[in-house]
Amino acid sequence: MLKVQVSVGDPLALERDALVVAVTEDEERFKGVAAKVDRKLNGQLKKLREWKEVKGKLGEVTVVHTLGLMQPRRIALVGLGKRKELDAEKVRRSIGSAVKALNKIGCEHIAVALDDFSEEGIAPEALGRAVAEAAILASYQYRRKSAGDEEANLRSVELVTANRRSAAEVRKEFNSALFWLMRLTSLAT
Repeated sequence: MLKVQVSVGDPLALERDALVVAVTEDEERFKGVAAKVDRKLNGQLKKLREWKEVKGKLGEVTVVHTLGLMQPRRIALVGLGKRKELDAEKVRRSIGSAVKALNKIGCEHIAVALDDFSEEGIAPEALGRAVAEAAILASYQYRRKSAGDEEANLRSVELVTANRRSAAEVRKEFNSALFWLMRLTSLAT
């Protein structure tokens, strides 16, 4: 069963198979978590952006190996589209795209680090709900259980925030979404 949780800390210090980092389409320079990742990777994300390999289009996923320059083994850059058009549903769909892509390549433990989008009208608790829904729905696989069935690769998804104050709000909405989604998916099997 997929473990989904919220934690407070530095996402770049987590030893995970991948860290999901959001980027937008209409910004030339990376901000927030993406900027920190780019510094740790010696400007490689900036190069990918210049080469048009990372555009930030809605749902676009680009996986970059960190080669030991930071704790997560991979960075999954996920596009959110244009910042001025951003809403919680677009965040959910984009994070879902990243979760599917990472599950497909064999990642078992991933973290998601999102910046603050309150200026865009997305409250921290709405981000928490969006990530919880994305993780559960994108990793869900209907299977009849029989001998020899393989389980999905993905074992855990963790939403990491640096803000202790908003973590409690995020966790409450996150847990509420998890309760209903887990119940929904258990009824379907």
